Amino acid sequence: MPTALVHPQATTPPASGLDWRAIAAHGIGRGDFGALVFSGATEAIGEAAGYCTWSTARKFALPDPRLRADRDLARDPASPLPLWSNDRVRPMPGVCFVFADPGHPAIDTFEARGGVEFEHYVVLSRLTESRLMEWRVRRFLDAPGGRCIALLGFGDQGARFASALAERGVDAGRLFVVDDRPERQVAAANAGMAVVSIDDAVVGEAALIATPLASVGRFSGAIRRARGEGRPVLDNSRSWDGRAEFTARGAALVTGAVDRCVSCDAGTVRVADHGLALGLSVIEDAGVSMGGVECRALRGGRMLARGHEDGPIDLSGAIDPLGSRARGTGASRWFVGLSGQSNHIDAALGIFAAREFLRDLYLDAAGALLPSEHRGALGATAFESLVARTCTGRSLGSPFMSAMEQTAMGVLARRYSGHGAAGHPIIEIGSALGGSAVLMATATRGDSAAVGPEIVSIDPDGPTRGAMRAVFEVEGVGARLTQIVKTSDEAIAEVVRMHREVGLVFIDGLHTAEAASRDFENYAPLVRPGGCIVFHDCDARHSGVFRTVARIAATDPRFALRCMIDTLAVLERKT
Repeated sequence: MPTALVHPQATTPPASGLDWRAIAAHGIGRGDFGALVFSGATEAIGEAAGYCTWSTARKFALPDPRLRADRDLARDPASPLPLWSNDRVRPMPGVCFVFADPGHPAIDTFEARGGVEFEHYVVLSRLTESRLMEWRVRRFLDAPGGRCIALLGFGDQGARFASALAERGVDAGRLFVVDDRPERQVAAANAGMAVVSIDDAVVGEAALIATPLASVGRFSGAIRRARGEGRPVLDNSRSWDGRAEFTARGAALVTGAVDRCVSCDAGTVRVADHGLALGLSVIEDAGVSMGGVECRALRGGRMLARGHEDGPIDLSGAIDPLGSRARGTGASRWFVGLSGQSNHIDAALGIFAAREFLRDLYLDAAGALLPSEHRGALGATAFESLVARTCTGRSLGSPFMSAMEQTAMGVLARRYSGHGAAGHPIIEIGSALGGSAVLMATATRGDSAAVGPEIVSIDPDGPTRGAMRAVFEVEGVGARLTQIVKTSDEAIAEVVRMHREVGLVFIDGLHTAEAASRDFENYAPLVRPGGCIVFHDCDARHSGVFRTVARIAATDPRFALRCMIDTLAVLERKT
């Protein structure tokens, strides 16, 4: 280790006094870096190296020779972090050095080489909410140039932002307020700012500031458009600093960590100059053809591993879980995240890739269920909260599905069965422990969990029916569950007596061609016009299901193959 790191006069701050909210809101807590390198005493760093930065791909510890070995996070035998893999302590893409000690000599090295605080290095004792806010406002003001600025919401925070902007020389004539509450419109007008609607043309050109009390649902579309157009956005209504899960880089949509440590250009990625081996997880939004019918498909499962080497990585390698019978028609875009971090982050990539895909097809349903823009905010709705748990195995009866499929089941149920008292019944053939069914029940709930369309579960496995009932009771939707402990062939007569028309049929029973085709033959007539049938495990591993979809369901004139999400095949009943 370079001798310049030795600085005996420096002191280490105590563990108390760290601003954990600021740590969580900063990029090191949001998982926006490919790697974090911690240096300092174990007790001074505390949980900043563990729980508070759980979503970071790689973590290392930089030895501090000023400390005793048993206190140094890098040399403490109980330290969970490996040593930093090289002796380069300098600004580098995708890596943030996190110091407990504000007098650490490496900080001088960073500053001498153009390193920027909060980007290339962080001092935990200096990372506070107030400093973070000052930094965010300063970055925002550096970007707008001559643009007008629209304040989305004008409560206490909006007024503070307006004052802060005025102090920095922004004329009130450049500020516009979007707020439909009369008293706040008056307050904005008294401060010399014009009040406009969210649809006003000036909002479509302005830099945007969203405040905590702003209506997330009303303003999310405007914020999304502004980000897509490259306009400055300061979204203070979000605890993770307004960072969206994905940033567009040509045809690739990349997570914050990928954006910092990998460059993307024209369908290829290149590892940045940081000397780290990285694993990339790629999900494709592509076209496929099944039985001569083409549709959009969201397909995951490809991993790219690359150390620090020159040369691009091609994103366009085939992902074909459907087997050779499903002909790919070319990817339109890719979702790229870092892999091998934890089941939480691998799940987040799938959840948000499905969210983007489903918003294109089912904007209202996906927007209602999945309003959050970043993994750190999942939980804004009951469905978001549940799918974040089921995808990471933290829920009773988590389904045997990918994160994309689990996310899709909720959106499809909402879109095709509706929600609340006016919802149409849902039939599930093959329920196991009820994981997919409870996702659909939660997605279609009304003002209370007990109000919503009936979920009819058909499964002959008696011993698991009690477990499924328990899953529904825990989530508060037990009153909506009807269980038929029979095979699907045996149950069809009973279902017809119960319901002449349903919104969605989910076929996930016996995976033979004969059983799958019988389920389609029996239950397709019950699907209302505008409803749908969904098959699970439509892939090469389950050729019977695949053949049923390709040869029978996709060519049935009553249905249109709408899309595929991993191994889910979605067939919409024509009106």
